[in-house]
Amino acid sequence: MGLVYIHLSDRLKDMGLFSGRQKSYALVGDTKRVVLAEMTRASGPLFAPRIIAEAPGSVNDKGTVEKLLITCPKIKGEVTVALPLSDFETISLSLPIMPEASISKAIPYHLSKAINTPLNQNIFDWQIAQRQKEQLLIN
Repeated sequence: MGLVYIHLSDRLKDMGLFSGRQKSYALVGDTKRVVLAEMTRASGPLFAPRIIAEAPGSVNDKGTVEKLLITCPKIKGEVTVALPLSDFETISLSLPIMPEASISKAIPYHLSKAINTPLNQNIFDWQIAQRQKEQLLIN
């Protein structure tokens, strides 16, 4: 895993990430180590990372991030987390038209049938991707 200059797109600026109003940090990791870096403006939209702390181990291993935080100085600012895409899965569900409060209650049941791991080992969020006449497409 190497840290390089990062070019921020207009979309990231619009989202307020690395805005420059306060210090910005990036927490990144792979299967071998986790790094916390302060993002300092290099020139224009380029940022140069300065490694503040790092810890051996996978970003998925329990305790790796805690080890990293123990070794780093106290920081205050915005933190952006980057995790490997292999840690994510997107699932689409079709549900009948219902109020949003009911969707929140129905999703755990339908999601537990669509994934291979126990629901309590996952963190999930959802959004209505499409509203049709008689059904909702949920991602």
